[in-house]
Amino acid sequence: MADIWHPDHPIDARYIWLPIEFEDGKPVINWRDEWELETNK
Repeated sequence: MADIWHPDHPIDARYIWLPIEFEDGKPVINWRDEWELETNK
C-alpha cells in the first residue's frame, strides 16, 4: 500500500494497492490497472 498525492492539491490524496513481486531476489512493484489477490486456502 502506498499513497498518491499532488502537492498542489493535498486534499486529493488516495491510496493505492499493488502486488510486490520478486525478480532475482529483489522486490519489484509494477503498475497494474487491475489485479486480483490470490490466496491459498
